[in-house]
Amino acid sequence: MYREPLKNKILINPRCEASVSSAFQKKKQMKTITNFWNHFQQNNFVFLLLNEIPKSELKTHFDKLIEILHQYNKDLDLIIKNKKSCAELIITANGNPYLFKEVELLVHHAPVVERWKITAFLQPETNLT
Repeated sequence: MYREPLKNKILINPRCEASVSSAFQKKKQMKTITNFWNHFQQNNFVFLLLNEIPKSELKTHFDKLIEILHQYNKDLDLIIKNKKSCAELIITANGNPYLFKEVELLVHHAPVVERWKITAFLQPETNLT
């Protein structure tokens, strides 16, 4: 029985191939997280001035932020609460427990942005009446 020599053949271990694919996915995921936070840092002032900016311009900025968030995960959403001295950006999984880790990872990598509080998940209100 004749066997071809292996000198020009590359053997790939299936486990190694899966590991490379997983590493690529993690790198892509980190890139989308970084893109989201970079965009938010560069445009956060728009959301601080919610009441002073024309609604059409505000919608444009909000839609862009959502679009970039959905590049990370299409099932996540965000809520912005604006107060006089500061604002809060809430990343939510809309109650889907399968997405909790995605929310936690995104918020874990959040930069410190002056006058902003970044929160994972919509917190229950203390005053329910």
